[in-house]
Amino acid sequence: MDNKVVQVVPMVVGIAGGIVGFRLLGFSFLIVLAALFGCWLLFQKLGVHRQLAAPLTCAAAHGIWFLAGLLLAPLAGISVVGMLIEIGPDMAVLAALVAWIYLSRSKASLYVLIVYEGASLAFNSYVLATEILPLGMQLNLVAHMVLRLATVVTAAIAVTHHSEFERSATRS
Repeated sequence: MDNKVVQVVPMVVGIAGGIVGFRLLGFSFLIVLAALFGCWLLFQKLGVHRQLAAPLTCAAAHGIWFLAGLLLAPLAGISVVGMLIEIGPDMAVLAALVAWIYLSRSKASLYVLIVYEGASLAFNSYVLATEILPLGMQLNLVAHMVLRLATVVTAAIAVTHHSEFERSATRS
């Protein structure tokens, strides 16, 4: 396949996805994009292998999105305590998993991330299918589910490349 096609196709898909995401989620989507971009740059600056940086970026950005929602909740008239009860455990687990994966670079930590995000994805699917939610909440929940799915996929890919970043971790 032509190298230009390999470069242009993801760019076009990314731009289209960005336009659709912003149209559907508005400011919330910008928070996710900024978190993803910032986390990716941070993990690159820290010298994390790109295959490991991808799931770390997805999981960390998801946690940052939760934190932003928590901090912005009062502006929307939402109880911070209620949100903390709802998303606090998820934030804590994501933070712990990101730290564990970054520090250990182990397959076990990636497997736990896959299982956790997979279980959370199943729970989110159940909520989406059984709860009557306003459209804005439905769209945000679907966006969370997409981010969880991206985390699972990138973590699974990282497991298959484990020997590459395990070696790079021992050299540094």
